[in-house]
Amino acid sequence: MKKNIARLASIMLALQVVSTDAAKLDRFGGFTDVKGEKTGFFHTQKIGGRWWLVTPDGHGFFGIGLSHPVTGFSQGTVTFSYKGNQEAWLRDGIKKMRELGYNCVWSGPYSTERTRFGFVDHLLAERVYREEKIPHAIHVPLIKHQVELKPGETRPDVFSDEYAQFVRENVARYVTPNKDNPWIMGYYYGFGSFMRSGLWLNETLNRKPGSAG
Repeated sequence: MKKNIARLASIMLALQVVSTDAAKLDRFGGFTDVKGEKTGFFHTQKIGGRWWLVTPDGHGFFGIGLSHPVTGFSQGTVTFSYKGNQEAWLRDGIKKMRELGYNCVWSGPYSTERTRFGFVDHLLAERVYREEKIPHAIHVPLIKHQVELKPGETRPDVFSDEYAQFVRENVARYVTPNKDNPWIMGYYYGFGSFMRSGLWLNETLNRKPGSAG
């Protein structure tokens, strides 16, 4: 165990040293000596027999990132350390991530299940992450996380017309504003329901005869 931790620490240190050498990185953090296709957006590509996440400028990218850095649980920190200034908190958080050697945020500025109490200004978080130009993903909430379900609430019938409309509306809400943003690494819809897959399966099997599912 100690040997594995030591190896991981060595790898992290080596990557951090490399990441500080601006001459070897493009503006997105990609290695300039790992050359792929320049498409203007993050994409996957096989280079030299290995699959890479490739930056918009066409270079292999090794992401070292955090998940869910913006949550409603930080309200106390924002209130007392940043005098209630969410924008200062968001920008300082990105600054500190970079100082620690992180070069991206895998989960996006926020995810709905971690901001469900209404504290985080979602539009502000999205704007700050665009302006700070840090590679990140965008959460498109298509299935509620287990913690978001209200007492007695079940997951949607994913085969229904209503759910299809819900998906169209949420994709338009979260994807369309970011379609030309080169700093977006991709989109994800969350995995919370799959943590209780048995419950979801039982809910589906218990639907009334003739239901879409």
